[in-house]
Amino acid sequence: MPLIVIGTVTFLLSSLGVFIGNRLGHLFEKKIEIVGGLILIGIGIRILVEHLA
Repeated sequence: MPLIVIGTVTFLLSSLGVFIGNRLGHLFEKKIEIVGGLILIGIGIRILVEHLA
């Protein structure tokens, strides 16, 4: 039973994310790409610093 609930909730939230992304993606496309890139760079730097320390 928990497997069905987890799968259903995951599917619904993923579908909602795709729907919202398609609707709002055109409005904020370039800015969101830049923010996403900066977040990934930040994560990469954090991992690098943790491994070098």
